[in-house]
Amino acid sequence: MVDGVVERPGGARFTSCVPDYERDESFQKEYVAAAKSAEAWTTFRREWIDVPEEEFQRKVVQR
Repeated sequence: MVDGVVERPGGARFTSCVPDYERDESFQKEYVAAAKSAEAWTTFRREWIDVPEEEFQRKVVQR
């Protein structure tokens, strides 16, 4: 069930939102690799998830 929808450019990253951008395969591989150990996940999470949305978007575009 959906209560609302918000338009957010880049909001689907690191997956796709065709035609705006494709799936980021290298980022997906980093995500999967990080999930294989608690230490790697902590590092990935600190760098990519536990940051403000604007920082995430800036960093992911610069990859």
